Amino acid sequence: MAKKIRDPLYGFIEIPDEYLPLVDHKILQRLRWVNQLPLEQLVYPAAQHSRFEHSLGTMHLTRKAAECLVCNSNERFLKITKGDALFKEVKASKRRDIFIGCAGLVGLLHDVGHAPFSHTMEDACDYASGLKFKYNHEYVGCVLAKCVLDGAKELDEITVAICSKVLNKKIRNEQLSPVEVLLRYMIDGPFDVDKGDYIRRDSYHCGVVYGIYDIERLWSNIVITDTNTIGVDAKGALEAWSLRIARYKMTKNAYKHHVRNITDALLIEVISRGLEITSDDTRERKRILPFCCEEKIGIDENIAHFCLWNDNTLIKGLSDLDDGRIATKIESFMSRNLYKRLFEINLTKDFPESKNNIDRLHTNLRKIKTEFSEKSLDFNYIVDKEILPPVFEDEVQKEIRVRDGSKYLSLAEYLGFGVKDGDSDKSYVKNLKLRVFAKRSDKGIKAELQELICKALSEFSVNESVAKPIEHN
Repeated sequence: MAKKIRDPLYGFIEIPDEYLPLVDHKILQRLRWVNQLPLEQLVYPAAQHSRFEHSLGTMHLTRKAAECLVCNSNERFLKITKGDALFKEVKASKRRDIFIGCAGLVGLLHDVGHAPFSHTMEDACDYASGLKFKYNHEYVGCVLAKCVLDGAKELDEITVAICSKVLNKKIRNEQLSPVEVLLRYMIDGPFDVDKGDYIRRDSYHCGVVYGIYDIERLWSNIVITDTNTIGVDAKGALEAWSLRIARYKMTKNAYKHHVRNITDALLIEVISRGLEITSDDTRERKRILPFCCEEKIGIDENIAHFCLWNDNTLIKGLSDLDDGRIATKIESFMSRNLYKRLFEINLTKDFPESKNNIDRLHTNLRKIKTEFSEKSLDFNYIVDKEILPPVFEDEVQKEIRVRDGSKYLSLAEYLGFGVKDGDSDKSYVKNLKLRVFAKRSDKGIKAELQELICKALSEFSVNESVAKPIEHN
């Protein structure tokens, strides 16, 4: 038996009975109140779906994909499971069901550690000055997932053991069994079900067509490759490429929309300031960050506090710090009174050593921000990677493999744009960009700020002359 719930992508999602206690667990229910795209709604107002919705969708799609994987590569699947220590005592007829069950649970629990405002919270820990603690959703997530799995009496020991290892990113792929590697690739690989769900789902809620690909065609044609990883049959090859293109278009047009960059920079500034203010007082800091990776997570008090940690409570916690600068920034964010694009600098091209000195780069930029604020002027910035077409990515050129008859080819080779080692266009690199935003964009401010920033960056320069920043109209 299974419980059916409606879903905008799949019509209905079936939740197996043994999953229901996990779905109802407070750690998973918390995701109802954490937005999947908390900042895109300032561009696409309907993009207010939750990580809970995505987790259910990933669970559903992972189970369907696992069923097809076993069916399309049954002989190889039986060979892999026969040699797996956990499966050797399990009847061949039951290995399929255990594998599919594990796949669904990994999909369900893969996001339980996400912070409010997603990766922005983690970036704020890096931007903050002198912070001794960090937040990492993968580390926190694996601990919380184990708490959920250990308390699930309906699950057998094999299922709990496999899922706990797959979700623990501290365990490297080479330390996993072949079955566990397959499960990890399904949720975190060159083309995986996590991306397969959120790209379509985010596209739907944003009201755009950038993320559309043929879900049925792709996931009904996945196979186990000759190297025992996840690949795709020739029938699904074009859709594997479509998924990579869809991800590129969604990243370019939604995830890295210039308004998203501006709001990211604003929230990073607000959160990092809040963390700096409270860093010496654990009780105060818990308003902003319930626990960090240096603390013991699995105690009831910490988990209870974590389960109340969402987009709204984080904003309230920051507001309660009684800091005038934070209050002003939050008011601007909530009323969508945002900065404008000023200019950007290609750090990879013009200041290549800066990528190895990110902490010093932030220190230099903070000094300039202080100098500017003393003049009643203000700016904000963010450092991120440029989004490039996926043609020459290793995932496309090497890692995604297509079963063509009895042969396995790379996706690029099968589709006809593969390149030989050493022949790849070296211009296809992910450039690190410094993007600068300001409330005012008059030429005087822009010229003065450009001069100060370029002077600060010159210590990282290997060029004789400082390159001119890219202007925005």
